[in-house]
Amino acid sequence: MLCVLLSGCGQDQYAIEREYYGVQKQAAAVMTNPEATPPAELQRAVDALQSFMTRYPRTNIAVDAEFTMARLYVAKKEFAKAQDEYKKIAKTYAKIESVSAEAVFLRGAAYEEEGDWTAAQAQYAFLLEAYPQTRRGLEAPMFIALRYKNKFQPDKMMSALREAITHYQSLSSKNPITPLDLQARLLIAQCYVELKEWASAAQTLEKALKDFKGKVRTENIMLDLANIYGTQIKDAAKARLLLGQVIRENPKTRSSQVAKAMLLQLEKDKP
Repeated sequence: MLCVLLSGCGQDQYAIEREYYGVQKQAAAVMTNPEATPPAELQRAVDALQSFMTRYPRTNIAVDAEFTMARLYVAKKEFAKAQDEYKKIAKTYAKIESVSAEAVFLRGAAYEEEGDWTAAQAQYAFLLEAYPQTRRGLEAPMFIALRYKNKFQPDKMMSALREAITHYQSLSSKNPITPLDLQARLLIAQCYVELKEWASAAQTLEKALKDFKGKVRTENIMLDLANIYGTQIKDAAKARLLLGQVIRENPKTRSSQVAKAMLLQLEKDKP
């Protein structure tokens, strides 16, 4: 369920959630086997969701019900209705960017499901422009590039990755030493990994590690760096140094266990 801050309805929350569970089960039955579901059953599920939203408007659960209705239409391949629902959600909750961004993203996904990549791409481009600092907005440039990868269009993928790097670099420079800056830098490194430009990926992570050391947890950055140095750049000494640091600074943690396993693998891979 989407986690958003909307006004409550002043009624017993447990009773409302229990009621919604029943409505969800009805919708899930349709989505489990949409092709075999008769139109009347779809309509009953839609009516139940609509009734719930009318009685508990602008609550967290009502928002989830609206998204569920749109997903029902997608499952039944009633794409125009699904896109109308997502459009309505984005407009209704325009002041809550995370909700609007999710609706725009899923509208694009519905166009993809329908086979209209041009319309889907337009939604993803709008998402990037209108909601750049939401989770979906941050993911959009990389998402577009990976879609081209899945479509076996390497030239378009590489072009999209270059555009993504430029976009993330702009976000990073405009929001120095903030959580957004760190997210942007990690996405830049991911783009370089997709491009197989290992030195640039490592350089990006090294700079992030230096700038954010002591401000946030950095063991995952060190593990990623160690992996690049150990498996791609073939600098085992640097990889061991980073892995040893992770183990020393994070004893008895999962990160430490991962680092130890990576060290063992480095030893096995010695020429």
